[in-house]
Amino acid sequence: MFIDEHQMSIDDGIFGIGGRDMAADGLNPNFWGAYPGDRHNNGVNLSYADGRVEDHHWRARRTITFYTGGQVYIRKDDTANLDDLHWLQDRLPHSP
Repeated sequence: MFIDEHQMSIDDGIFGIGGRDMAADGLNPNFWGAYPGDRHNNGVNLSYADGRVEDHHWRARRTITFYTGGQVYIRKDDTANLDDLHWLQDRLPHSP
């Protein structure tokens, strides 16, 4: 799976986000480890290994002026940003 990373968070060649299965271990899965790109009309294209491509327009607008890496947790009241993260989490490969 490939995703376009936001130009402000490109730092190491890895795009990471919290996985929903983290909640089972008592961990907060609601974080960006890197920011997704938004250069396609506030959207992104996901490219899958089987040749599919999926286009998605983000609900939240991200204004990133400074990035230090690491996990950036999303507040519970930031519903648009949480919806975007959950949309992407639902598309992650996972074990059956």
